[in-house]
Amino acid sequence: MPRFDNKRIRFLTKEEANELLLCVALKSSLWHDICVLALHTGLRSGELFKLRPCHFDSQNSALHVLDTKSNSNRTVPLNKQALEVLSRNISRKELIFTEHGKQILYAGRTFRQAVETCRLNSHTQDRRQRVVFHTLRHTFASWLVQSGIPLAVVGQLLGHKSMQMTMRYAHLAPAQGVSAVKALEHFTNSVNLE
Repeated sequence: MPRFDNKRIRFLTKEEANELLLCVALKSSLWHDICVLALHTGLRSGELFKLRPCHFDSQNSALHVLDTKSNSNRTVPLNKQALEVLSRNISRKELIFTEHGKQILYAGRTFRQAVETCRLNSHTQDRRQRVVFHTLRHTFASWLVQSGIPLAVVGQLLGHKSMQMTMRYAHLAPAQGVSAVKALEHFTNSVNLE
């Protein structure tokens, strides 16, 4: 049987992301904050749900992500939105995000209902195109690449073990290749061969 590339490729536009955040906020402020942090850090759901207050370095505006899927700890810098979310949710609890006093294990009903309300999956049956919680991670990476952030930096922030994993986002920045080769134009002199 032929093998197909079944990696999820869907990411949200800014309009879709803002609509989703609004829908989630109407259902749960906790899940709104979780989604905002996912969009602004690119953390996997398992990484988010294992965050402890000691992982938040407020002095350096960073989050230490430990015991990751790739077995590589990393430090993620935090922007204003991520700092606001963490400041709101830091307490003396063992975990930063809990629901009904218990650890969250996966993105559940609240997130799925918000996606349904926004009708983000109404136009596709292809699982690679469906919006799931992991789409927030893809959105983080896609927005960075579209903003001109080098793929190596994106891969580092995502905690990818290999550049091959990050290359799935390369098509979002075709201008980077054009500007890269144009940067070489002044290194050699043109010779008129006529």
